[in-house]
Amino acid sequence: MFQLQDGEHPPAFRMNGCGNDFIVFDARALPFSLSPQECRAIASRETGFGCDQILIIAPGGAGNDARMRVHNADGSQPEACGNGARCVALLLGEGRIGREIVLSTGERNLHCRIVADDQVCVDMGAPISGASAIPVSVPLRDGNWLDPSLFVPPMPCAANIAGAVSMGNPHAVFFLPTADALQEIDLETIGPILEKHDAFPARANISFAHIEARDVFTLRVWERGAGATLCCGTAACAAHALALRRGLCAPAARAHLPGGILHLQQRQSDGHILMTGHASLDARGLDFGEIFACAPQDSLQVA
Repeated sequence: MFQLQDGEHPPAFRMNGCGNDFIVFDARALPFSLSPQECRAIASRETGFGCDQILIIAPGGAGNDARMRVHNADGSQPEACGNGARCVALLLGEGRIGREIVLSTGERNLHCRIVADDQVCVDMGAPISGASAIPVSVPLRDGNWLDPSLFVPPMPCAANIAGAVSMGNPHAVFFLPTADALQEIDLETIGPILEKHDAFPARANISFAHIEARDVFTLRVWERGAGATLCCGTAACAAHALALRRGLCAPAARAHLPGGILHLQQRQSDGHILMTGHASLDARGLDFGEIFACAPQDSLQVA
């Protein structure tokens, strides 16, 4: 088994996008991989370094500057991460306003642009509808809409609208009628139940939303594989897409999450959702030994 020696490791950073925090490895010059066990150990806030997700920047290919691999706190690998894309774009663009970075993640190339200090806009692509594309195993009305009664029993307050959509990764969004109902949701209890519900064969990111006005909604998210996070970029895009299709939101809207505000704009020409929000570099040159002190010492592998 390959053992990393002193100096034989990629630079490591701590970053966050609206409070969604990451350990980022710039592995373009010295690629390496992490096992699920290492990811869980590193991400643990009790015994590890602590983060929501781990991002690995790998060499890019035709049409992009780099590839971004994402590992959740539970070791699983999601197909997309909007907040992570903003952070990686900020890092690769060296924070220079106007810099454009194209990231390959999952099956999408995400076009990113640094628009202001600590503000990055990402073209998240178009939302995808349909049971097989999301995927869901229960009937959908008009390609997006779930029967809320399938999920009511564990909820303190029934959702009046429920929908599912893919932003490259699966999302289910439950729209609640009042702000109080949104705050009453016990994410730690209901989140894992719905994430692993039989309706979602690939599991799902679970969001609860309340529409405050045509251009404002509030969102709380249980991320698949990461738990309750302060912000989830793809979830905000999914909620916006569903609210638009229901006629509840305008093409330009603000999503208020516990960690901050995301600005969303649906582009009329192609239906893509442009997401703009905070990203910051919190620490550079992280100590590799400290990061991996909590991980199995014989399992580091070169990619």
